[in-house]
Amino acid sequence: MLGLVSVPTSDDGYQYAASKKYKVFHKITCPHVGTIKEDNLIFFKTLEEAKASKRRGCKTCDPEKGATGEETSSLPEEVKQNPVLKLEIMSNPAMEDSYLYAASKKSKVFHKISCEHVATIKEENLIYFQSLEEALASGRRGCKNCKLE
Repeated sequence: MLGLVSVPTSDDGYQYAASKKYKVFHKITCPHVGTIKEDNLIFFKTLEEAKASKRRGCKTCDPEKGATGEETSSLPEEVKQNPVLKLEIMSNPAMEDSYLYAASKKSKVFHKISCEHVATIKEENLIYFQSLEEALASGRRGCKNCKLE
C-alpha cells in the first residue's frame, strides 16, 4: 500500500514538492507527493523556485498549467476543494476497494499497487485489478521491478 506522508498545507506557503532523488516537481496536492519518502521530500513556495531547481513539472498534475488556476483533475468538486482529502484518495485508490494491482490503459505491463511506477501513470489512464489472475487475464505482463509472486 502507498503510505501518506505529512505534507505541509498551502497555509505553510508551500505550493510544490519534489523528491531529492528525481528531477520532477509536483503540486503539493499531486498523488505522487504521497509516494515520496519523507526523508526525500523537498518543498518550494513558488513555481519559479521549483523550476530553478532544474526539475521539470509532473505530467500528471501539470503544475505549470495549475499555476494559472485551471483545475486539471477529474475528481468530484467537494474533493477538489479539500487538498488533504484529495491527496488521501488519490494516493490510496486501493484503500476502499482493496485493489492489489494497477496498470495504464496504454501499457501492456501491470504493477503491484505499491510499485513506484504506478505513480507515473496519469490518473485518466489508471486501471485497477483485484487479483493477480485478473491482471494476467487482461493480457498484460507483470512489472519486472515489482517482483510479482
